[in-house]
Amino acid sequence: MKKGHNVTILDVAKKVGASVSTVSRALNDNPSVSLETKKKISKVADQLGFSLSPRRPGPKPGQAARKKKVAFVNFIDRYYASDDLSSAFLTLQRGVEEGGREKGLSIHLHFIGAGDEELETLEEGGFAGFILLGWKPHASVVEYLKTKPCCWVMNNPWTPTWGDHVMPDHREAGMMALEYLTGHGCRHPVIVKLGRPDRVSALREEGFAYAASKQGIKARSLSVKKSLPEDLHDTYPETAYVDEVIERFRKAGSAADGIFFDCDRAMAVLYPVMVREGIIVPGKTVLIGCNNQQPFLKGISPHPATMEVHFGLIGRMGAIQLAWRIDNQDIYQRLRSMISPELIALS
Repeated sequence: MKKGHNVTILDVAKKVGASVSTVSRALNDNPSVSLETKKKISKVADQLGFSLSPRRPGPKPGQAARKKKVAFVNFIDRYYASDDLSSAFLTLQRGVEEGGREKGLSIHLHFIGAGDEELETLEEGGFAGFILLGWKPHASVVEYLKTKPCCWVMNNPWTPTWGDHVMPDHREAGMMALEYLTGHGCRHPVIVKLGRPDRVSALREEGFAYAASKQGIKARSLSVKKSLPEDLHDTYPETAYVDEVIERFRKAGSAADGIFFDCDRAMAVLYPVMVREGIIVPGKTVLIGCNNQQPFLKGISPHPATMEVHFGLIGRMGAIQLAWRIDNQDIYQRLRSMISPELIALS
């Protein structure tokens, strides 16, 4: 079993044999969890080196009681969780806490399984509002949250139709990636997603194709069609799509001189296979990723470009937006904010 900063709440839940919701409640000292279960979960969490936050959110001794108590809720689907929970998520969380301090919010972190009916946790917490992340909640949870001040942050595998939202500008990311590739002489660019198409990839593809049309070139989009096996328990299940991605490239008929990967982790997974198959020619095929996850790019030479989508800033702006929504509940219009990406090119 892995230990330390790569451990997620899913690892603790699997080790204990409990749901992520139960683990989250136990680590938040929720009275609905028995003392025996709390001790068991705390012991396993300590053994694995996991904690909800390196800097515990929420009120500290001596803090003014006037702070508004809000919940930062991450809805997790166990089949699609990854180790990003320990890097990008923590950066996002630090941003949420920073925004909370600016606006006098007391932030309380909770993990809830996407299909779990966890109304008790939300209803009895005394929360003035909710910062939300992740998968579609249980229908009963959705109906409850629709009546409360809410702000979604980052990307969502589904499309929320309620609550404010702060997210990266995915369309601009697609445009930026295409312009980077053509700026380096590419005339046959391809955008690749390691997984099935979703709302995020659709927006990036739109921007990618639009920027290509402005330059009078044709850009290709390559995504997969197969569904993941239901019993897949890998921490990064998109690796199941690698063979299909390679096959799609083989059938494309023309080589790509520039490739935009949907995330740096996907590039790290696909790069050695694509080099072996002759799809990528190191030093010749121009590459760009997304999310500025530099550890995943260390083995790639020359060092590829990537884009910073500003996890921390999005978390901070999400907390600020929620604070505004709590004070302006009479304004019914839904507000959505997009943060522009930033090109990171080290070579």
